[in-house]
Amino acid sequence: MNSSEQKEYEYITPTQNEIQETIDLINKKMESLKIKSPGNENVMEGYAEALRLLNENSSSYDHISASLQSDSSRAIAVLAVDYLNGECSRKVLMEFGGE
Repeated sequence: MNSSEQKEYEYITPTQNEIQETIDLINKKMESLKIKSPGNENVMEGYAEALRLLNENSSSYDHISASLQSDSSRAIAVLAVDYLNGECSRKVLMEFGGE
């Protein structure tokens, strides 16, 4: 693997400022989903869990609530942990629920 290929696999852990920006974006997204997409409870549940994880800086899958009701809510929570570990971008985390 050459150095340009290596770059694609580097993990970049978000800074506290980036985490706070992501929290703000998720809050805005949840407000928008309430207005534009009623009936999106699973996505809302997942983003609520993502907010909890981001606020607590929980970087372990063990911290994800076992009470999440759907695959999509669990997927969003997993992406939040991946984001904190630098394994997924903010863009990927924000893709659920349209917009």
